[in-house]
Order: sequence, then structure tokens, then C-alpha cells
Amino acid sequence: MKTDLDLIHKLKLLIITRLCLASFILGSILFFYFRKSWPYSITYLLIWAGSVYCLTFIYAIFLKATKRLKAFAYVQIILDLVFITALIYITGEKDSIFAFLYQPSIMSACIILYKRGGILVASLSCIFYGSLLDLEYYGIIPTLSPQEYGPGILYHLIINFSAFYLIALLTTFLTEQIKISKAKLHQLEALHEHIVRSLNAGLLTVDRGETITSFNRTAELITGLNSKDTLGEKLKGIFPQLNINERISGEIDFLRPDKGLISLGYSASSLRDEKGNDLGKVIIFRDLTEAKRMRALSIIGRFAASIAHEIRNPLTAISGCVQVLNQELKLKGENKKIFNIILNEIKRLNLLTIEFLNFARFSEDKKKKVDIKKILDETLKLIVKSETFRKNIKIEKRFLSGIYVESDPERLRQIFWNLFLNAIEAMPNGGKLGISMDLPLKGFINISVKDTGIGIEEEYVDRIFEPFFSTKENGTGLGLSIVQRTIEELEGRIELKTKIEEGTEFKITLPVAR
Repeated sequence: MKTDLDLIHKLKLLIITRLCLASFILGSILFFYFRKSWPYSITYLLIWAGSVYCLTFIYAIFLKATKRLKAFAYVQIILDLVFITALIYITGEKDSIFAFLYQPSIMSACIILYKRGGILVASLSCIFYGSLLDLEYYGIIPTLSPQEYGPGILYHLIINFSAFYLIALLTTFLTEQIKISKAKLHQLEALHEHIVRSLNAGLLTVDRGETITSFNRTAELITGLNSKDTLGEKLKGIFPQLNINERISGEIDFLRPDKGLISLGYSASSLRDEKGNDLGKVIIFRDLTEAKRMRALSIIGRFAASIAHEIRNPLTAISGCVQVLNQELKLKGENKKIFNIILNEIKRLNLLTIEFLNFARFSEDKKKKVDIKKILDETLKLIVKSETFRKNIKIEKRFLSGIYVESDPERLRQIFWNLFLNAIEAMPNGGKLGISMDLPLKGFINISVKDTGIGIEEEYVDRIFEPFFSTKENGTGLGLSIVQRTIEELEGRIELKTKIEEGTEFKITLPVAR
């Protein structure tokens, strides 16, 4: 489509150039004719000019209707050669000053039809011009020139023919170079546009009058505005708080049409051309709303973790004191039950505090190379000896030896303990717990924990890793959140597959230690 538009543009220029050139030739000859210094018949010239004008008018009409543009270009240029040959004949044949008109036609063919068309038109120019002189030389057509052919006619033809082909080759070379340069420029423009559109930050440019001249796709997503609504608008009209003349970077509030007030961080820099002239400004901005919210949550989380850490010490002391009182007082009946409730609640509160601290990462990791198989075996032994484990649960394991990951061993045990515990609790009537390892890709290890339990309701699947979300009555809702967070910190990922009454599978992918 773009090629057709380019060809139509070139054909329009050819029609206009022909009209201007014919008018110039006619005007020049009429000037000499009225000054009594034109030796040839004016009648033939008027017929020639009228024919050119009529044909040009027909070309203009056909240009809008035809779809075979290249063939239409050939027809125009070849008919031009016919009219040039006719003009040379009626203005003195070998002595005509208009033999040079073949050259613009050859150049037009090179520009419009490239190398093949240029060489063809150069060859036809030689044939038409040579045939005209031959027909006159042998007396087949009457000569209009008062001068007879001399011995230099062959040299005259060789010079003209050589000029025709030389012009064709030079123009073709230049046209091909321009074509290559345009293609490279188009590639650079496409690359530039792709880079601008692919930026994960909003980008806009303004001219020296602070009128918006470009607005990339990410800018549309951040602001909720369409580029069509922003291009040509004043910067202040779209971003009232943005003043790039006073501050080249900072934060502003922006009222998004569909989401309300958001916070934007921006940075502005000068936009200059290759000569260093100031063209305006380029502004890059990002949505900081979520980052600011997370920063606030991080501060709250650290504060809450500090409080939880401080609570643990007195909680441990209270638990110890209550246990001592329980032993010394030797309570019975209702009092014994109340003491047991107190102990259980202290234990539950202590567990919640520990899990919250693990989630908040209050303690620092001690990473080292860890044997995955060893950690899995140790954690399985612990879970089998725990009160939660039931004898009607069968364990199937398929481990690989010599696989290491970079991690804190205690955190890995915590990951597997939480997954094993969830799997066991999902099988109240017994079932099968499958743990397997495999190497899907070079440099990574997969660990699968699969149960044949009750499965997870579809409505809960998207929330299963949310902090404090639990489907269990006495669950803290932090176990799987800790699992996901720890795995992500190890540059791994966790995937969930579940089906009601068939079971659940958690698949962990971790990078292998080098």
C-alpha cells in the first residue's frame, strides 16, 4: 500500500513536470517566433503542444482510476519519447536543440521504474533518435532542416547514445542509494517507535511552547488518557502540577479519569537536534502509587514485627509460669480445663507470633549450599513423628541425589514442613503423599508435593497465597504466604494445581547452586 502511494506521488510529479516543461518550450518558441527569429513552422509546434496538453489531461484522469500503476508509468514515458522525437523532427532533426529532452525522460524512468526501466528507456531513446536520423538520411521522410548530413553524424550519434546510457547508469546508482538510505531510515524510525512504545515508563515530548508532540503507549496506560486527546494540547492542561521550568524531576499528583488520584514521579531533560538547537523537552514518568503504598506497608510491617518480637519474650515467660503453677497447684476438674485452655491459647499465640516474624523476615538468612534430598528426608522424618501425621497416610518419594541450592537450611525446612503439613491436614481420612524431584531445565530443580486430599475450592485458589487468608478453622493464614515469599527470594517460583476430591499439587522450581 505504501509502495503504491509512493508511485502515485511520483506519477503526479511526472505529469506536473511534463506540463511545465511543455509550457516552457511553447512559450520560448513563441517568444522567438514573434521576434521573427524562429526558422521552423509554428503550425506543427502548436499541434505538438496541443497534443501534449490533451494527453496530460488524459493521464491525470487515468491516474485516479488505474490500478496498474507501473504499466501506466511505462506508457507515459514511452509516449514522452515519441513526442520528444516528434519535437526534434519539427525543430531541425540533427540540428534541434531539444535532443536533451531524452535525458529527463531517462532520469524519470530511473526514478520511477528503477534500473530495468531506466536502461529500457535509454535504449528506446537511442532507437527513436537513431531511427529518426536514419529515415531522414536515407530520404524516407522529408527533412525539415536546411543543413545536410555531414561526416560527423556518426560521431554525433555515438556521443548522444553514450550520454543516454551514462545518465541511465548514474541516475540508477543514485536512485538505488536513495532507496537503500530510505529503507535504513525507515528501519531506524520503526526501531525508535518500537523502543518508545516498549518503554515500561510513560514518555512524552513537548515543543518549546510546551505543546505535547508525542505520548507513548505506557503513558496512555498510566494516565488513562488516549494519545489522540493529548497530542497538540498544552502540558499544563493535562498535568496542572507539572512545572518543568522550575523542577526537572520530582513527584506530582495526577487525577486519573477512571481511578482517581495517583502519584507520578517524573524526570525532564532537554530535547535537541543534531546541531544542538533546543527543540523542547522529553519527560519520563512512572506511577509511584503502588510503590508508595508498599513503602508505607513495609514501615507498618517492620513496626508490627518489632512489636511481635517484643511480645515473644514475655509470652514465653507467661507460658513457663503457667506451666509451673499447673504442676504445683495440682488443679482438677473445671480449673484444670481452664488452665489447659490458657496453655493452648498461649501456644497458639506463640505460634502466630513466630509465623508472623518469619513472614516479616525479622531475622537474617544464613545462606549456604544445601542438599535438597537431605532437607526433604529430615523434614519427612519430623512430620511422620508429629501429632498431625496419621498412619493411614502412605508416603511415596522419588528423590535425586547430589542436587544443591543456595539457601538458609531452616527456611527450606520451613517451606517443606508447611507444604507437608497442609497435605496431611487435607487428607483426614488418609491417602497418599507424593514427593518427587526432577530436572526440567539445565540449572533448575523441580520439587513436587502432591496429596490425594479434598482439594481447594476454585474461589479460593487465587487467594491461597494471601497473608492471613486460611480455609482452616484454626489456621493463621501465614504458612503458604511464607512459602511463596521465601521461594521468590530464592529466585524461584511455586505453582498450584488442584481439583476437588482428587487432591492438590504444589510444584516448586528453584535454581541449582553452581
